[in-house]
Parts: sequence; structure tokens; C-alpha cells
Amino acid sequence: MHGQAAYAGVSVKQIIFSGLQIPNGIKALKEKAVAQQYLESASRETLSKDIIASFDQLMLLDEVDKLIVDSEKRLKKNKKRSIKQFNMDWLFLMIVINSNWLCLN
Repeated sequence: MHGQAAYAGVSVKQIIFSGLQIPNGIKALKEKAVAQQYLESASRETLSKDIIASFDQLMLLDEVDKLIVDSEKRLKKNKKRSIKQFNMDWLFLMIVINSNWLCLN
């Protein structure tokens, strides 16, 4: 045997200069956390606005329902008034026709 060589490999890696990647990475993580807080806050604000808009729409629908009920009441009154006026006009017309007929005879 020619010589046996024993290979024992130990690999040691040490970062001598990171090119500011580590400090920049730390800053980036902090800024990411701040950005996530802003997004969360914006989400809450958007949700709050959506809830307020929904309540506004519900209140508007309630007012529309009240308006419809009120309009139906007024329509019924006007219908009764119109029928009464029609009957009175019809009666007046009959009286005029009868009086003219009596005058002619």
C-alpha cells in the first residue's frame, strides 16, 4: 500500500464581512413589523368604515320604508277623495241633465 491518507474534513465558515446584510436585515424586519401594524390599522379602519356605511344604509332603508307607508296612506286618502268627487260630479251632472229635461218638457 502506498500510503494511506486519512482525510478528516472540518469545515468552518465564519462571516467576516456581511456587506451590512445583517444590520439591514434587522432594520428590514423592524420596518416590516411597522408596515404590518399599519396594514392591520388600515384593515380596522376599512372595517369600521364598512360597518358605518352598512348602518347608514340600514337607516336609509328604514326611512324609505316609512316613506312608503306614508305614501300609501296619502294614496288611500286621495283615492277616497277622488271617488267622492267623482260621485259628486256624477250627481251634479244627473241633476243638470234632469233639470234640462224638465225644462224642455
